[in-house]
Amino acid sequence: MGKKNIRRDHPLGLYLHIPFCKAKCAYCDFYSLARSEEKMDAYTAALQRHLVEVAPQADCHIVDTVYFGGGTPSYLGVKRLTELLKTVKKHYRLAKEPEITVEANPDSACDWKALRALRRTRIYKSFKLAFHGWMDYHTGVVELSTGKTAANGSGRSTAQLLKTTLFKNMKEGS
Repeated sequence: MGKKNIRRDHPLGLYLHIPFCKAKCAYCDFYSLARSEEKMDAYTAALQRHLVEVAPQADCHIVDTVYFGGGTPSYLGVKRLTELLKTVKKHYRLAKEPEITVEANPDSACDWKALRALRRTRIYKSFKLAFHGWMDYHTGVVELSTGKTAANGSGRSTAQLLKTTLFKNMKEGS
């Protein structure tokens, strides 16, 4: 059998499942662990080991997308998310400007100090938060739809927080 020609520089997206959340949402069918903060450090370390283990399989690819889904990945915290992003950066070939997306609930993204710390990591130029149930997002723009705010009313305060701490190009929808 002849050796396969492997297409070099083929784009690759990484999906990193973060199963932790503060409480299980009624609309969520994904595997998640509510109120399991004591498992976060061990899970982060295991995910880092797995990323390193499978990295050689991706050496002919360029990672253009890293998507943190869950659960509520923002609930994992800035320190752990940064550790995971640094592992990706160290062991994978990255596109010049990869797209990084972290799913969040408004209540886990209201810590302005944490949002600023995440922005200051400067690991990637493009970073998005995708809010469960009420946010639409597009490349470079975070758009809030006031008609779909979270049931607890936290959408508006989160919108103001994000505008002042993280996103300069945020626009509110109608």
